[in-house]
Amino acid sequence: MNMNKYCDIALNLLFPPICASCRETLPFDSREALCPVCRSHYESEKKFLCPECSFSHKDCTCMPPNVSRYASEAIHLAEYLKEDSVVRNMVLSAKNERNAYLYRFMAKELATLLSSRMDLDEVLVTFVPRSAKKEAEFGVDQAKEASRRMAKILGCEFYSLLYHKKSKEQKHLSVFERAANARNTYGVLKKNSHLIRGRRVVLYDDVMTSGATASVCASLLKRAGAVEVIVLTFAKTYPKQKPKGASLPRKKQIYKVKKSWFW
Repeated sequence: MNMNKYCDIALNLLFPPICASCRETLPFDSREALCPVCRSHYESEKKFLCPECSFSHKDCTCMPPNVSRYASEAIHLAEYLKEDSVVRNMVLSAKNERNAYLYRFMAKELATLLSSRMDLDEVLVTFVPRSAKKEAEFGVDQAKEASRRMAKILGCEFYSLLYHKKSKEQKHLSVFERAANARNTYGVLKKNSHLIRGRRVVLYDDVMTSGATASVCASLLKRAGAVEVIVLTFAKTYPKQKPKGASLPRKKQIYKVKKSWFW
């Protein structure tokens, strides 16, 4: 047993670990982000098919037109559902509380996905920063925590390249309002701008919705000299009205995480 594990167990005794999805208390010596039941649901959700191209999400190459103008690729791990789902619960938990086990888990999953999709030579990893207000409120920038750990696993360079200005929250805006708001929200950090020129940059955010944020941030990195920008997200949302030909039937109840199913 290494020193890190001893430290984790000691912290668990003070702050009992809970599942990031169903909130069930985990064993005191657990270093997992999810309970066994939610982990099983999560693995099932990863196997769902993209409603646009019918490929699995890890193999999906779909991206909004506004993102494709500046990014060579948009990679995501799973679908972000409006219904109750493990992926959705994980994303919300990562935003609202500091959970080192969850960030480690997400980082490992993202590292596996990214390494399977692209060559990582000379890659620079960065993230879409959270607003200072939200970071102060919740005590964490979830995108930074997950992407920093992912870069360490992959052996890639990691830097903060963007900053967040004061603006409205994207989730309360329409698609058109999101685009306008995003353009006035982000900028390139001058102190690190020299690191971008001539580099391939992986830009991480937790969820892609309309693509407005990813598009603006990718354009800023391209203007600063990045030769390629790859957008990486943990999850992606889709319109409620799925396109004709999608192969995955939607049954709301299959996403519900209820322990009573298994007892």
